[in-house]
Amino acid sequence: MNLHQIHDDIELAKHNYEKLAQNDRVTTKKLDSVEKKIETMAIFSTLRLKAIEKQMNHITD
Repeated sequence: MNLHQIHDDIELAKHNYEKLAQNDRVTTKKLDSVEKKIETMAIFSTLRLKAIEKQMNHITD
């Protein structure tokens, strides 16, 4: 293997690493967005459950 081939292999490895890093950032942003939506849904569900419990307590009292 000559020096030129080694250089080309290094450049290809850098390019592949940069693409992987970019894909990782995009995936992280998407997952963060989904996580925030799930968190919002959980908060909303908790509030609704508390309201239902309050209504049930009022009925049973």
